[in-house]
Amino acid sequence: PGRPPPPPPPPAPREPREQFCNEVFEELDVNGNGSLDAEELRMLGAKLRQPWSLTFTEDLVLVLDVDGDGEIQWQEFWRWYKTVILEGAKWDAYEDLDHTQVGNSTMPSYVKLRKYRANLRLQKAAEA
Repeated sequence: PGRPPPPPPPPAPREPREQFCNEVFEELDVNGNGSLDAEELRMLGAKLRQPWSLTFTEDLVLVLDVDGDGEIQWQEFWRWYKTVILEGAKWDAYEDLDHTQVGNSTMPSYVKLRKYRANLRLQKAAEA
């Protein structure tokens, strides 16, 4: 009855690819808040020798941000890295924006994407 609970088990060791991805994530997380914003994500493009514009990384955040908080947490980053980079899955970022779930994989125009992002920001502001 008076015994303290046992200590939690140590975290499971990560496989080497996941460990590497985590190291990349931590390097990109310049402010150390545990998530990546669009500006931090631009550094990944530079590391890949693909200079990504801020607009591109803002769009990428929108697509990868599963919980809708406006930043990419480790699990969101790992999910993308694992399925696209490691498993080589065909990744059409714009399919993730198909919230109608009708399977319309037609790439929306840049204008539609910008409107979608603006509406999402308005919704988040209204909720705050």
